[in-house]
Amino acid sequence: MTEDQRIIAEAAIAEQPAATYESIQDEVSHTTRVPFAEVKETLNYLTREFFLKQCATPAHNMIENPIPIGETTQAWYEKGSMWPE
Repeated sequence: MTEDQRIIAEAAIAEQPAATYESIQDEVSHTTRVPFAEVKETLNYLTREFFLKQCATPAHNMIENPIPIGETTQAWYEKGSMWPE
């Protein structure tokens, strides 16, 4: 993980849960002054590589049917299994 990626990741982890990941990414963009597209690309990469985990609460009862993609009541990022010690 590069230093720039770490700054973006730590800003994302520090954000409070939001309705969408895009909301968090927008706040991280404002906080770090990194363009939104770059923040989104960085966070997606760090999630794919297990540096970060995307966490969410479901928008409806999971027993009734599977959760539709993108529907959450709260979303947030946490450190993943590959986060450097």
